[in-house]
Amino acid sequence: MLHFLYPTILLVLLPAVAPAQDSLVPLTEREKAVHLLSRLSFAPTELNVNFVLSIGIDAWVQDQLQDREPRRQQLVDHLDKMETLKYSVAESYAYMRGDEKSQAVDAASQRKGERERVRRMQGELMTDILLRSAFSDRQAEEVLANFWRNHFNVTFRKGLQAGLMIPDWERDVIRGLQWTDFSSMLHATAKHPAMLYYLDQHLSRRKLSEKELDRIRQRALNKGGNQARAESEVVRAARGGPNENYARELMELHTLGVDRVYEQKDVVAVAHALTGWTVDRGSRNKPGSFEFQFDARRHQRGEKLLFDQPMPEPDPATPSQGEWILDELAQHPATAHYLASKMVSYLVQDNPPSQMVADVAAAFEQSNGSLTELVSAVVSHPDFYDPQHFRAKVKTPWEYVVSSLRATDAEVERPLQLFRALALMGQPLYGCDVPTGWSDRADAWLDPGAMAFRWEFAAQIADGKLKGVKIPAAFYNRCLRNSRPQEWADQLALHVIPGGIGEVTQQALQKVLQDYLSGKKAKRSGPVVADVAPQLLALLLGSPEFQRQ
Repeated sequence: MLHFLYPTILLVLLPAVAPAQDSLVPLTEREKAVHLLSRLSFAPTELNVNFVLSIGIDAWVQDQLQDREPRRQQLVDHLDKMETLKYSVAESYAYMRGDEKSQAVDAASQRKGERERVRRMQGELMTDILLRSAFSDRQAEEVLANFWRNHFNVTFRKGLQAGLMIPDWERDVIRGLQWTDFSSMLHATAKHPAMLYYLDQHLSRRKLSEKELDRIRQRALNKGGNQARAESEVVRAARGGPNENYARELMELHTLGVDRVYEQKDVVAVAHALTGWTVDRGSRNKPGSFEFQFDARRHQRGEKLLFDQPMPEPDPATPSQGEWILDELAQHPATAHYLASKMVSYLVQDNPPSQMVADVAAAFEQSNGSLTELVSAVVSHPDFYDPQHFRAKVKTPWEYVVSSLRATDAEVERPLQLFRALALMGQPLYGCDVPTGWSDRADAWLDPGAMAFRWEFAAQIADGKLKGVKIPAAFYNRCLRNSRPQEWADQLALHVIPGGIGEVTQQALQKVLQDYLSGKKAKRSGPVVADVAPQLLALLLGSPEFQRQ
């Protein structure tokens, strides 16, 4: 349906269309509300725009930048039914194991049951994130949770263990700390099993000495092994050592930024200082807590330097060196600049203005790393409402799907098809393999092949062909009540894209509407909203204006 119009729309979108506003004309109050809701919510609807205008932009921002539970009772009740969201990591492991062992079932059945329970946990978490993002009135919290979810990236793709750890990570680290300060969040991410496993930090240990390797060799020989087997065990034991994965990403992606301040010798020193940071998995006789554990036996003792400065307390083996590193990195001026640059890029435009970044970084430092102030400094900056930033960003697949649900008041009974759509568009939830997390830049997503999946999604959700998702008749009734059939396209556009549409989209809408109104069915029985509104909606959801924010 309507595919003949999509190539024309693509031609408009791909050249990175300039914002509709003349850069010399200040935004109106309504346009400011649309702009704000495009950045601190997942979709500016006509109702939301009117609400912000009624209470004032500053009042809305102040309310949103607070840690509060969603007010929408239907959403709260739905989320409360998902019990696995409340589990700690240890409780998740217990849930995964189930009753199979006590029932003496075969190993294959046990593994199958474990996989099914982990999939349920993953499904409930993804559903929780999707429903909150689409329907919660606490939109700023959802937008910012998405930012930190990508900044401190972990993924389900690491294996079954990741599926058991990430629900706790999402609840207690991402959501639990996003209104606190950066140092607290950095410490929490560094010690959470999800991150320790994702970047293999839990395996990092000191290099074994020659004496220790000799003991391993002798122990293997005493057990009756031959010389070849003993040497094989020695080689395997010697292969382990400090793992630089987390140390590098800690500085490059989580704090300082790429190629800033640190050198390779700093990566090595941090990796050595963090040896022994692992997870309490317990033993055969004692269940583990599956929380952070410092194993002094695995720690690399001795003096170490960071930025040519000695680290404190080189001995005895304690986690203090690692904790000192986290404090130093959290407070470093380069970290403030890096976080400010990322937040401005996320909330303003892909190429963040240097002065705005400097101002936000300064405000962040002065607030002692307040994450609330990091956001507030962006949206309260005089340049935030500069007309050149209006519609300057392109939605990621996640933002596109969520905004489609939000803009249409969609009812989600089963979200599986939404998750599949996100995977087809290239952005599965908690599915980014690389530590960088998903990009929020336009050039990462403006690919004709990827855009085709968006158009298909628009057609399916508008036609009611996306199983488990429905756009209620009440949505069309609200948008089109008291309007003449000739006004249906304009009224629908006003509610779905309150920032306005361009000439290409306007012409496409009018062609579909006029073709319908001049058709035999409409002339014979009279215009019926259900006969044409889904086609108009599909065009709007697939339009270049709806891809932008």
